[in-house]
Amino acid sequence: MADHVVVVENRTDWKPGFPDMQVIAAKDYLAKPEYSRARNLRVLNLCRSYRYLSVGYYCSLLAEARGHRVIPSVRTINDLSRRSIYSLDIEDLDERVQKTLGVPSPGFTATAMELDVFFGQCAVKGLQDLARQLFETFRSPLLKVEFRLQGKWRIAGLRALALNTLATDQQEAFVAALNTYLSKRWRQSRPKESGQSFSTIRRRNAVQSGRGDAAVQRAGAAALRAGRARVRRERRADRQTRLRPPGGIRRPVHP
Repeated sequence: MADHVVVVENRTDWKPGFPDMQVIAAKDYLAKPEYSRARNLRVLNLCRSYRYLSVGYYCSLLAEARGHRVIPSVRTINDLSRRSIYSLDIEDLDERVQKTLGVPSPGFTATAMELDVFFGQCAVKGLQDLARQLFETFRSPLLKVEFRLQGKWRIAGLRALALNTLATDQQEAFVAALNTYLSKRWRQSRPKESGQSFSTIRRRNAVQSGRGDAAVQRAGAAALRAGRARVRRERRADRQTRLRPPGGIRRPVHP
């Protein structure tokens, strides 16, 4: 059976009240050989940032190279990085947003609102199905969704949230959503093209051109080099510590 592990940028990001799981610092996941040799790992990448070439980006990239099953995937990270990309994936969801938020409600006069989606769960019952679909489309653990009324309600923005920035009430929602997620079978995300028209797929591919395999391969090679360099530095420092004479004794210098 595959093991779930959590990767965080700083171990203090995993609060005492969070579920009892194996939590790994990102630097250790990148550098230590036991994680490169591990098999059947399910990695929850909860680093503080997924921006291109960040530690969080490298963790997902290296996880995929090792054959680990990771969320978010590099593709999801890239999709969320540019609205021109992810907007093509949410066209079909905007109709559901309008049906839910466009229904007149006494006292509701807002023209914008935000929603936290943690592992496909949200606090608004009427938007739960939408939250699930967003998570199936963009399998990122912590999402902030922005809705705007522009003639009709639509999704105006999507971005990943950082675990260390969650307020107390958000932390409680995170724990509940994580427990629900862990109780279910791990499912691969559905293909992004499912249910999309050919023209949408073609536009999406056109937008993504130039950010393809070559860039990913270069980043992957950089991640591997960084990890190996860190291991070499740690081993060199360890050898120097073992060879250092005790008590400040200086080794004799021979002419």
